[in-house]
Amino acid sequence: MSVIYASVGIMRTVAKYKGRVEKGKIKLLLDIKLSKDAEVIVIISDNKPKFDLTEMVKRMPVNYIDGEENFGKLEGKEFW
Repeated sequence: MSVIYASVGIMRTVAKYKGRVEKGKIKLLLDIKLSKDAEVIVIISDNKPKFDLTEMVKRMPVNYIDGEENFGKLEGKEFW
């Protein structure tokens, strides 16, 4: 899914539309007509999460045990 920003006219009103790029052409999801002089910026996202937690867990050793973290002495109202 792509996000299309269109800017039209002197006042440069900007609107955001969702759409797809199909065969090299932008296809908006809504039936919107843009003027011929509209400036269009297309932002394409790959829709993939940055990290796949399931895949990361699969790569962990079977006998993995995490250690205790030490963040130093207490500084404020922390208690343990």
